[in-house]
Amino acid sequence: ASFGSPFAFDIRSRRCQSVMSRLRILAHFSRHLSSTTTARSWKRLLGTGAPLSNIRVEERGGALGTVLVLCKDVPANETVFTFTARVQDTNDMHSVQVSRNTFTGKDDNPYIYMNHSCRPSCYLEQVDDASVPPGHVQVAAIAHKDVKAGEIVTFDYHQTEWDMVAGFHCACDTDTPCFVRGVKHMDPASQLAFTRDPSKRVWPHILALVDESNPMAAVEHSAAAEA
Repeated sequence: ASFGSPFAFDIRSRRCQSVMSRLRILAHFSRHLSSTTTARSWKRLLGTGAPLSNIRVEERGGALGTVLVLCKDVPANETVFTFTARVQDTNDMHSVQVSRNTFTGKDDNPYIYMNHSCRPSCYLEQVDDASVPPGHVQVAAIAHKDVKAGEIVTFDYHQTEWDMVAGFHCACDTDTPCFVRGVKHMDPASQLAFTRDPSKRVWPHILALVDESNPMAAVEHSAAAEA
């Protein structure tokens, strides 16, 4: 049988690759909507602050791997999505540190696909909601700037993380490449510069840990007291 011209065959081949790519993404997404985590429970895990339609899971490959991507434009300081997660007393590769000694549990929650960026699209903010069940926390991912559909949902891990279980070299397009393993592993001057910058929106437990452990912070407080 004839397959027609090479050009026609190339088009068919590309269409097949596109279909297979979509099927792989769908299969990946379906694993996180399994019998233990249904679409209804995924919506529950997302919380009530922003709709599921704001984000999607996408496979980018390479260093990025699986990511969360915006499905529509979101203006600065508007909620992109919220998630509810159980809390645990140990951190792991996917946890978010929410206090000095507590971290979010994985639970097939979409937040685990939020990548780090030194120039993030979002920042995280804990939500005070009486409807959150005991032993859980609700967190909002809020647009750090005007973000467009198709952008990856990222936040700066140093906003919440003190001592991560494993570090990595940041692949962000910044002037100075950095190694990310939590604020504990920054030098004292960098710790102060980062945590004193209000645009970084550093969480209270990180501020407290820096004040307790950074000798430059003690000098800073002493000078402030004498002023």
